[in-house]
Amino acid sequence: MTYNHEIGEPQKDKNNRQERATCIQTLQRKAILQTPNGCGLHRIVNIIAHSFAMPYALISLHDEKGIWFNTSVGFDDKQLASVTGVIKITALSNSLVVMTDPDDERFIAHPLNADQLVLKFAAMQPLIATGGKLLGYVALFDLQEHGDFTEAKKQLLNNFAAMVFEHIETATHVASASNDIAQNTLLNTEREKPNFLRSQQFTAAVLDSIEDGIVACDAEGTLTLFNKATRRFHGMPEQPLPPEQVANYYSLFQADGKTPLQREEIPLFRALNGERVKGFEMVIQPKGSAIRRVRTKAQILYDKHGAKLGAVASMHDITAQVAAEQKYRQIYNQTPALMHAVDQDGYIVNVSDFWLKTFGYKREEVIGHLLVEFMSEDCRQQALLVHLPGFLRSGKCRNIYHQFVKKDGELMEVLLSAIAERDGQGNIVKSLSVMVDITEKKRLEEAVHLSESQFKGACEAAPHGVALVSLEGLFIYVNPALCKLLDYSQDELLQTNFQALTHPEDMELNFDYINEILTEQIELHQKEKRYLHKNGDYVWTQLGVSLVRDSEGMPLHFVKQIMDLTTHKEQEAQILQSQKLDAVGQLSGGLAHDFNNLLAVIMGNLELMERSPLLDDKLTRRLNSAMNAAQSGANLTQRLLAFSRKQLLEPQLLDANEFLNNIYELAHRTIGKNIDLKIVTAKEQWLTLVDPNQLEAAVLNLAINARDAMPNGGQLTIDVDNVQLDEEYTAQHDNLGAGDYVKVSVSDRGIGMSKALIKQVFEPFFSTKEVGKGNGLGLSMVQGFTKQSGGHIMVYSEEGEGTTINLYLPRAKNADGLQLFEHCVTESNKDTEVLGSGETILVVDDDNDIRAILVSLLSELGYGTLQASKGADAMDILETNPHIKLLLTDIVMPGMNGVELAEWAIKRYPQIKVLHSSGFATDAVTRDEKMSTVKHLLNKPYRKAALAQKVRQVLEEQ
Repeated sequence: MTYNHEIGEPQKDKNNRQERATCIQTLQRKAILQTPNGCGLHRIVNIIAHSFAMPYALISLHDEKGIWFNTSVGFDDKQLASVTGVIKITALSNSLVVMTDPDDERFIAHPLNADQLVLKFAAMQPLIATGGKLLGYVALFDLQEHGDFTEAKKQLLNNFAAMVFEHIETATHVASASNDIAQNTLLNTEREKPNFLRSQQFTAAVLDSIEDGIVACDAEGTLTLFNKATRRFHGMPEQPLPPEQVANYYSLFQADGKTPLQREEIPLFRALNGERVKGFEMVIQPKGSAIRRVRTKAQILYDKHGAKLGAVASMHDITAQVAAEQKYRQIYNQTPALMHAVDQDGYIVNVSDFWLKTFGYKREEVIGHLLVEFMSEDCRQQALLVHLPGFLRSGKCRNIYHQFVKKDGELMEVLLSAIAERDGQGNIVKSLSVMVDITEKKRLEEAVHLSESQFKGACEAAPHGVALVSLEGLFIYVNPALCKLLDYSQDELLQTNFQALTHPEDMELNFDYINEILTEQIELHQKEKRYLHKNGDYVWTQLGVSLVRDSEGMPLHFVKQIMDLTTHKEQEAQILQSQKLDAVGQLSGGLAHDFNNLLAVIMGNLELMERSPLLDDKLTRRLNSAMNAAQSGANLTQRLLAFSRKQLLEPQLLDANEFLNNIYELAHRTIGKNIDLKIVTAKEQWLTLVDPNQLEAAVLNLAINARDAMPNGGQLTIDVDNVQLDEEYTAQHDNLGAGDYVKVSVSDRGIGMSKALIKQVFEPFFSTKEVGKGNGLGLSMVQGFTKQSGGHIMVYSEEGEGTTINLYLPRAKNADGLQLFEHCVTESNKDTEVLGSGETILVVDDDNDIRAILVSLLSELGYGTLQASKGADAMDILETNPHIKLLLTDIVMPGMNGVELAEWAIKRYPQIKVLHSSGFATDAVTRDEKMSTVKHLLNKPYRKAALAQKVRQVLEEQ
C-alpha cells in the first residue's frame, strides 16, 4: 500500500475520497440542473429580481472548468453569456461589489455591455464556500443608475446569497445521501430533514425581510404565499389564514381609490392568465386602517416542460411617493416659473400656471400641441435643426436662447434649460424644461450698450445699490445707494472688494456663483447675503449678479444689484420671536393656572393641619418645610403668569414719584449696602393706572439684576419721568399706541450686555447667571407685566458701560372718581389673621377640593358659609338667603363664569360685596367692559392670613 507522505493518508483511501467527491459533485449538478423552471434556483432568481424591482438578475455557478449553471431574469442566452464572462473578471473580491456610477473605473475597465444593453448599475455578491472556494455569484443589473442602494439593500442581497448557498448545500447533502444510500438510507434521510426545514424557514425569513409585498398563487389561482410586507399592506394577522378568509381583511380598488378592482383585473390573476403585468397601480384598503397605494408587477411561472405552476406578484408601496408627487404638482403649478413638459414627439403634456399666465393662453389651448407652434419662425427652425439633435444625444441643455410668441402676438425672449427623462431602455420619453424671461434683461443690455451715460444715470437714481465689479472682484463703479447702505464713501468702496465686505459664512457662495456665471451655466445669480457695514454690523441684502460680455462673448465685468433687506429681516425676526413667546406664554399660563389650583389645595390643607393638637416639634418643622416649598411653587407660577400676561392685576391710580419714595427702604435692603441707590423723581408727575404690587416686584427685580451686574458695587439710579411716544416710534413695536406714558427707568454702571445678548434677555428661561442662581423668568416677568398693563419695555446697554431698562406705563385717563393708591401695608401686619363677626359668605368654585378648603378656612376665621359649585346653583342660594354679606367666587367656571355671576348678584342685591378669586387672568377679566365688576381680586394660591385680610377689607369697604 502506498502513502501520501505529505498528509499521511493511504493512497487508496485518498483515491476513494476523490472518487466520492467527484460522484457527489456529479449528483449535485444533476440535482440542480434537472430542477424544473419555476423551482429551486430558478424561482429564487425571480424573487430576487422582484424584491429589488430590477429588470435583470442572475445566479451563476462555476468550477475550474467554467460555468456549469446559469439562471437569470431579463437576459437572453447571448446577453447572459456576455455578462457572466465579464463578471468573472470584475467580481474578484470575496465580498459584495456594487457599482452605482456608470463612470466607475471598474465599468470603464470591463464594460458590462450585453448585446446592445448598456448597464449602468451592478451589484455582485460572490458565493464563497468554507475554505474560500468561489462557487459562483448572485448579481443584479439595471440600465439606470441607482445611487440609493442602501446598507439595508446590501444586507438583503447578502441574505439572498445565503439562501442560494443553503439551496446548494441542501443539494450537496442530497447527493451525498444518494451516494451512501446502500449503507444507511433511513438514517441519512432523517438527517437531511432538518436541512430542508432550515432551508424553508430561511426562505420564509428572507421573504419576510423584503420591504415589498410578495404574493403567489398556484395554477388554480389559490393563494399560496403572503410575505410579512403583504400581510401588513392588507391588514392581515401574522398567523396563517385559509385562502377563503384572506379577502375578508381588505378591499382592492383602481388607482382612483374608488372603483373596486374585480378579480380578473387583479395583477396576480392577470399574470396567471398569461399577461405580463408591469407598473400597475392600485389601492389597498385594509379593514379599519389607512389605505396603501402600491405599484405592482406580476408574471406567470412555468416548469421546465412549459407547464403552468402558478403566478407571483410584487407590490411596492408608493403611498408616500404619490403624496410627494401630488405636492410636487401643486408646487409645479403654483411656482412663479415658466415650466413645461413635452413627450418624445414634442407635444406639450404639462405647463405651469405661470407659463399660461405669462403667454396668455388657456390650458386646453396648449396641452396636446407641439411646442414649436409657440415659437417664432426663425427660432422654430433653429430649435429643430440645431438644438434638438444635441439634446437627443446628451439628454440635457442649458440656457439656450429661444424666442416665443405670446397669444397677443408679442415676442418674448427666454433662456431655456431642459433635461430628458428616459425609460428602462434609455429612450427619451419626456423632457422637462424651465425658461427664464430675458426680454427685459436684453432690452436693458441693449440700452447699456447704446448709452453708458444713460446706464450711469439710471444707477445713480436707483433706490437700491448697484455696482460694477471687475473679474478680479474689485469695484469699478458704485452708486450712491450702495454707499448709503454700507455707510462708506465712494472712494472707500473703490479701494476695496466685495470679498472683504462679505460675511465669512457667505464667502464660499461667492466662488460658486462666479464660476457658474463665467462658465455660462447660469445667466443671473440671486441670493440673500450679508455685507459689512462701516459700524461693524452686517446688513442683510438681496444680491443679483449678471455678467457683461463684449461683442465676441468675452467676459468684461459683473453687474451687481444689492437691495437692503435689513428691515425686512428684523421684522421677520420680531414676528417669529413674538409668535414663539406667545406660544410659550399660552403653555406657561395654562400650566400655572393648574398648578395654582393644586397649590391652593396643598397650602390650605397645610394651614388647617397647623391647628392640629397632635403636632409635635418634628412634625411642625416638616409642615413648615412643606409650606415653604409650596410658597416657592406659588412664587414660580406667579412669574410664569406674569411672563404669559395671565396674572390677575389690580390696577390702581398711582403717583410714581410717591411710589418710588415709599419703596426706597425696601429696595435698599434688597440690593445691599455696597450699592449706592438713588431715586430721581419728576415735577408735575402724571398719574398711571397700574397694579402697585406687580410694579414693586418688577422694579425690585430690575434692581437685583442691576446689583448682580456690579459685583464690586456701584451706583444704581431709579428715576421717573413723563414722555410722549409718537407714531413713528410706536409703529416699530407690536401693540403699542402713540400717546402719553410714565417712564420708570432703572440704570446701572455695570458690565453691560452685547447686542446679541440684548436680543435674548426677554426669552423665558434664558439666564446668564450660573446654575442655581436664576430661573430665567425675571425679565420675562417684567416684560409680561408691562405689556399686560398696556405699556412697553426697552433695554439700552453697552459692554463695560452699563445698562438702562425703561418701563413705559400708560398715563391714566378718565381718573375721576378713582382713589389714589396709598402705600400702607407694612411688614408687621401683612401676616395677621383678621377674624370675622359671623357674617355669611357664599363660596362659589367648581373645584370641590378648593371649595372645601375655603369653607374650612373661613369657618376657622369666624364666618358662616354657604357653598355652590356653579353659577346657577349660586343664584338659587342668593335668592333664598338674602342675609349673605359677601360673594367669594372663582372666575374660571363652566357655564356662567364668576364675572357674570357677580354682575347678576350686584344688579339683584346692590348691598352685597364681591371678592373674585382665580389662578390666572382670562378674557372675562381683561375685557374693558367687564373690569367694572372685578374690583377685588384674590390670587390663588393664598395663605390664610391673606384670605382673612382681603375678606375683611372687602366687607368693611364703604
